[in-house]
Amino acid sequence: MNGTAHAIMGACIGSLAIQSIQPDVQETAMIMCVSVVGALAPDIENVHSIIGRRFPITARILNFLFGHRGALHTPAFLQVLWCLLYRFRFSWLFCSGYAGHLLQDLFTAGGIPLFFPFSSKKVSLSPFRTGGIFDYVITFLLISLIYQLAG
Repeated sequence: MNGTAHAIMGACIGSLAIQSIQPDVQETAMIMCVSVVGALAPDIENVHSIIGRRFPITARILNFLFGHRGALHTPAFLQVLWCLLYRFRFSWLFCSGYAGHLLQDLFTAGGIPLFFPFSSKKVSLSPFRTGGIFDYVITFLLISLIYQLAG
């Protein structure tokens, strides 16, 4: 999935939170920022990603340690992240954006290591490669499903 599609997912997750919470203007901006950054965060280990380009040294180190779509692209890491962040305000939004990213990447040919640490084999639910129109088609379908489930 490309960075723009991930940012769209984060923005939609943020908009659901805004609709539910109905915050003031400053909190609205914070909610959108946190959810979009959360949706971009798993790609910090990719030096060519939106967030990886902002933090190139961190991206190189994490890529060396984990590779692209390695440990940082797992539900297990998301659980660790939640345990580290849960006390912070809007951490649930950051983790929701992060989860949205993992869900999107699950629907690409590259997949994610869904059952890490028990298996590093990547699971994919579709044959579509990242970088094409299907990034947006899949994102639209997932967002539609999320909005339906949110009621």
